[in-house]
Amino acid sequence: MRRFAILFVVILVALFAFELSPPGFVAIQALNIVRIASLFDLGQWSEAWFEFAHLYLWQTLIMLDALVVWLLWIRNAPAPEPAPPPAAAWT
Repeated sequence: MRRFAILFVVILVALFAFELSPPGFVAIQALNIVRIASLFDLGQWSEAWFEFAHLYLWQTLIMLDALVVWLLWIRNAPAPEPAPPPAAAWT
């Protein structure tokens, strides 16, 4: 339970620090809910398929989802303002 609390705090800090858009957060969480539901169904049906999906398939898909959300966020992020020119040293 302590790990979950620490992870939750890290996620909240990241959301506020990098201003993740609500649609990006919803996309990641929606896929996570699908993951949980599918793993529950697979666990009821076959332990071997559950292990494969849990250890390989869903970890890969969640990472790809996070990567796609990040790439879209970077693409739509505002460009930084250019730095002002340095003051002349010999004025």
